[in-house]
Amino acid sequence: MRDVVAWQAARLLEREGRMLARLDSLRGLERWRGVLRPDADPDRLATGLMAALQGGYLLARTAHDTEPMAVALNISLDHVRSFATTH
Repeated sequence: MRDVVAWQAARLLEREGRMLARLDSLRGLERWRGVLRPDADPDRLATGLMAALQGGYLLARTAHDTEPMAVALNISLDHVRSFATTH
């Protein structure tokens, strides 16, 4: 069952990969300064994104279901997008 959750989690990350692909690290958010509004704090956004990713993955593994990871990641990405200069 663990392999199935890991596989589903990988598929979920692949689906959300368009936004995440531009990040080679959490410091990749610093490079988005021109894309993010001036009031955005890249360090806080990166911490929130990482916490959602790790927490969602842990919940998915515990529940043997990727839905908690999908919810956590989607909410976190929506929050980061809310700071974008263009939507």
